[in-house]
Amino acid sequence: MKRVCLVIPNWNGWKDTMECLDSIYCMEKKDELNVIVVDNCSTDESVEKLQKWALDRFSPEETLFVKMSDNINITNISFENKQFILVENIENSGFAGAVNCGLKFGLAYGNYEYFWVLNNDTIVDRKALSALLEFVDHSNEEFGVIGTTIMEFDEKETIQCAGGCYYNKILTLNVPYLKGKHLSEIKKNTNKTPRFDYIHGASMFIPTNTLKNVGLFNEDYFLYYEELDFTQRISKYNFMLGWCADSIIYHKGGSSAGSKSLSNQKKSILSEYYSNLSALKYTIRFHKFIFPIVFVLRFILKSALLIKNREWKLFIPLFNSYFDFCLNRK
Repeated sequence: MKRVCLVIPNWNGWKDTMECLDSIYCMEKKDELNVIVVDNCSTDESVEKLQKWALDRFSPEETLFVKMSDNINITNISFENKQFILVENIENSGFAGAVNCGLKFGLAYGNYEYFWVLNNDTIVDRKALSALLEFVDHSNEEFGVIGTTIMEFDEKETIQCAGGCYYNKILTLNVPYLKGKHLSEIKKNTNKTPRFDYIHGASMFIPTNTLKNVGLFNEDYFLYYEELDFTQRISKYNFMLGWCADSIIYHKGGSSAGSKSLSNQKKSILSEYYSNLSALKYTIRFHKFIFPIVFVLRFILKSALLIKNREWKLFIPLFNSYFDFCLNRK
């Protein structure tokens, strides 16, 4: 039985997803995992392209293509001998909804030790999985979720995030651990045990026991903050947050949602809207006492930043996110 179920959400990003898949099937210990790609109701050719990609590499008996519907019975679907599973969502349910769809499939099958949630705009190192399995096999800690070392795709010696992030709940700002540092900094910091506030959502290695205790991701967040919410719930069970420094992936960043990264310097309207809306939802759920301060302060700081960068068009999603939050529209 395979130990790991790898879940990859896709939305209008078949090129990135295929590059990610190509790297996955070159990994050491790839035979230890099943791969589930969840297409989140893409409006491009993603489903057809991914089906063709799979059939070019595997026999029909080794692939499974499923279109979700209200009356589908997950437990009646067999994963036996499947190398690749493509699930087609009938609506765009956001990042958390797509991930949850894949997790439900994997949990219904029932025998995985771990679930690996991976962004589609990533490329994995050959030893990414073997390093993770060695890490958990030789650790005495009970981890709720484990992060990997995430490198910039365009500057492969530059760290994007070493496992997890710190979060300032007043300023609603996140600080990825060792961001911008050279890869050599990893060796200097492996003896430390960083106390992250959350694990970076581009790569989360989750024991099945965590999901059975904590539950799935919160689908109230269409984009962003789902990993912070998940980590808050994990903390109630006293699970630790881990970092496997030797498991390395390369992350493009912002390919689907349009968030800022080294390869994408302009923030999209979609990204601006949901980053604000999700920040407000998260704060009122977990930090109610400071919510009035955060509500005002975030708006002021965001406005100042948009004026400084002359990003006038992003005022529209900023206003809309606050308006929709106040009216409880989304």
